Amino acid sequence: MREDKLSPAMNKALNDLRRAVQSEGGTFTVNSAWRPPSYQTYFFDIVSRNNDFIKNPTLTTTIPACAATKDAVTEAHKKHQLKTEAGKTSRHSLGIAFDANWSGISNARIDVLAGQFNLHRPLKKSDPIHFQFIK
Repeated sequence: MREDKLSPAMNKALNDLRRAVQSEGGTFTVNSAWRPPSYQTYFFDIVSRNNDFIKNPTLTTTIPACAATKDAVTEAHKKHQLKTEAGKTSRHSLGIAFDANWSGISNARIDVLAGQFNLHRPLKKSDPIHFQFIK
């Protein structure tokens, strides 16, 4: 998590949103901000391998060496709370996206507050903690 590597405009919007949530009695915690492209590639590889094991569940029984790999992939997938999709590139690596959790205010309210700072959650169902600029 590197908030300091976000673009200046994204960093300002993030901090404005955090203050707005806190001013309403909520909490706002950033989980992930800027990440190096190599780390995004790592996420992509973990998700791709995990999906391979889901699509081919017999790999671990027909190829014994795959069992250890599957265990490592499953552990990394859970540790990073990855979804079923990850891109090879990401707005995180460009410094124009962040992931955050909040409490004390509703999802609808976070969307209103985010919109005040030109932010939105474009993937509310598949990646609801992901924020980026409104285009």
